[in-house]
Amino acid sequence: MNRKRWLLLAAALLAAVVAVWRFWPRGFDSLLKRPLEEAEEVSCYLQTLDREVIPGEESGPGDAFYQMEARTGEERQAILDILREGRCQPSFLNLLPWTRGSLSSGRGYDGRSMNLVIVFGGDEPAVSQITLFGGDKASVDGRQVLPIGNDMFDRLAAYIQAHGERVKAG
Repeated sequence: MNRKRWLLLAAALLAAVVAVWRFWPRGFDSLLKRPLEEAEEVSCYLQTLDREVIPGEESGPGDAFYQMEARTGEERQAILDILREGRCQPSFLNLLPWTRGSLSSGRGYDGRSMNLVIVFGGDEPAVSQITLFGGDKASVDGRQVLPIGNDMFDRLAAYIQAHGERVKAG
C-alpha cells in the first residue's frame, strides 16, 4: 500500500512538472544556440499575401516575397529587439522523436510565413534558424514552439516589408 501511494505521488509530481514546462512562457532568444548579443548577421525571408499588382510583373495579386540581410548594427539591432520581446511555449510534440524538424501550418494560418537565419560569431561560429507560420506555429532550430500572441510576427513582418527588398518568387 505504501509503495502504491509513492508511485501515485511520483506520477502526480511528474505530471505537474510537465505541465509547468509546457505552459511556462519563455523568450525566443532563450531557445537559440547562442545569446543574441553574439549575433553578427540576421537574414530574413518573408512570404505574405499581397493584393497589390506590381507594375512590370506578369503575375497578378498573390504571394509577395521579401528578403532582408541585416548586417548593419541598426537593422540587426531592430530585428533582435523584436525577437527579444517575442514569447513562446514548448510543444509536447518535441517529446516525440519522429516530429523533430517537421512543422506544418496550424488552424489559424493566414498565408504568411517567415524564416530568420541568425549567424553568431566568436570563437565557435554557429547558426540558428527560426521558422514562423503566421503567429500560430514556429520552429526554433528544429524544435516546435507555440508563439504567444501574434504581435512579434506582425512587427517583424512590418519591419521586413518596410526595410527589406521585394523579390520575385523563384
